[in-house]
Amino acid sequence: MDKYTVPTILTIFGVTGDLAQKKIFPALIDLYTKNLLPEKFSIVGVARRDLSIGEFQRFVREAIEKKKHYKEDVMSSFIKRIKYSQGQFDDEQTYLKTKKLFEEIDNEW
Repeated sequence: MDKYTVPTILTIFGVTGDLAQKKIFPALIDLYTKNLLPEKFSIVGVARRDLSIGEFQRFVREAIEKKKHYKEDVMSSFIKRIKYSQGQFDDEQTYLKTKKLFEEIDNEW
């Protein structure tokens, strides 16, 4: 099994912060467009903000578009791989909820 066939979930804590917006998301979509990410790849963002998945995906899209524009089909395909888990970092329930999200993604694969 090579690195491109290993299912991967990248988890970003504090995902609504500047680092994710300005550096991480633009870098990830660049890797995605160059086919340098695994076929089964998902991103789970964890933060305190109370956002729906749709709101979070728009947030990510806007952050990427501040840096560079991509064709709509590429952007949509990338954005579909993004999930969100809201919670406080010092609350055990945040991690249990995030674990459940990992299991849902794994079951989809």
